[in-house]
Order: sequence, then C-alpha cells, then structure tokens
Amino acid sequence: MEFEKLSGYEKIKLILENYPALVDRLNYLKANIDNISLKHSYKYDKPVKSFYSDYLSEIEKIEDIKEKRLQIIGLLEYFLYLVNSGIRYLKDCQFKYYEILEFYYIKKMKLKEIARKLKINPVTVSKNKDKLIKEIASFHFDDLLEQFRDILER
Repeated sequence: MEFEKLSGYEKIKLILENYPALVDRLNYLKANIDNISLKHSYKYDKPVKSFYSDYLSEIEKIEDIKEKRLQIIGLLEYFLYLVNSGIRYLKDCQFKYYEILEFYYIKKMKLKEIARKLKINPVTVSKNKDKLIKEIASFHFDDLLEQFRDILER
C-alpha cells in the first residue's frame, strides 16, 4: 500500500485504525530513547545517514539511531496531534455523534456497544463514523498530510 496514493479519507482511517499502536510506539520510543543496543537496533532502526554504516564508529551509530528515533517521535506526535485536533474540531463544531470516532478507534468499542451507549442504531453508528472521518479529512488533513509526506521523504 502506497501512502501517497491513498485518499484523505483512507489516510485518516488508517491513522485512526492504528491509533493505539501509534501511542504505544511513541511511549516506547520516548522511554527508550537512550537505551540503544547496537547488536539489535542498527539493522532494525536503519541508519539516518546515507553512507555505508560499516564505516561509522559505535558512538556514531548510537547517535544515528537516536536521531532516527527522534524523527519518528516527532512524526508520531504530529500524527496524534492531527487526529486529536480533528476530533476536537468535531466536538467544538458540535457535530452529531462526534464521540463515535473516539469510542470506536481510540477506546476500541464495538459498534453495538457504541449504539447502546448513545442509544442509537448500529447502522447509524457505522454511517456517522464514515461521515465524521470524511469531515476530519476535509478539515485539515489533506494539506497537512502532503506536508507530512514531504517531511518523511527528507
């Protein structure tokens, strides 16, 4: 799947579907920013620098991994900010059933549970979930995700 070929709706949905994993990864990276094992990390984290990694000293490899982790932390924080600000936008504009996205994607509730909680039909939950994602996508994600893609390609 090529991220840049996805529509704004698909990008938002992908971020929302992975929200808990993104939060977990962010917390892990923040907690382990200085806990780097070259034996396992260097191949996994992939070097930031474009030259051949065999010529780097251990200190340079550690700094390289730390730089990459800091970039990923910034990226994850930005994604989470975009999602949270989109949900806040829906709430501030008093969109009907704005809570659906938080319940479904962040709290991982089932459609029937959400329907019971909001006292509506599960079909209404499903339809509004899609409408709310489209609204967030049109709110600010299309332009910002383009900028974000440019940052990733650097």
